[in-house]
Amino acid sequence: MRAVEYVVFITILAFFFFLMPDMIQYAKVTFKANQVADFAVERMAIEGGWTEEVAEAVQNELRRHNLDPDRWQVEHTAGRVGAPETVYLRMERDYHITAFYVFGESMGRALADVLTLPVVAQKVQASQVYIR
Repeated sequence: MRAVEYVVFITILAFFFFLMPDMIQYAKVTFKANQVADFAVERMAIEGGWTEEVAEAVQNELRRHNLDPDRWQVEHTAGRVGAPETVYLRMERDYHITAFYVFGESMGRALADVLTLPVVAQKVQASQVYIR
């Protein structure tokens, strides 16, 4: 009876150890995305909405955090936004689980599209620009 308990325990423990690097990497990407979203919404609030300068600053901030800007889908409020209205930003991308590459590249590629987690960062802040 003890052998069965050990097999079940080791199987469950191996599953968590197997996916631990992906859990850590997913948490890092989510944390960095929220930092970039905070930065972007703050810039949008200061400048009164989404401008070319804000777009360039967000691209640079993504690169600074080692996040590929081309992989992110960004939704934001369009045009000038005056106080007391709010600016809105939503950044989204998929995170592909890479743990199954241990079993070979073909297995990893086969499961990469099936096993994805969404990474979403969404922020809202009041505009600080008064437009007359």
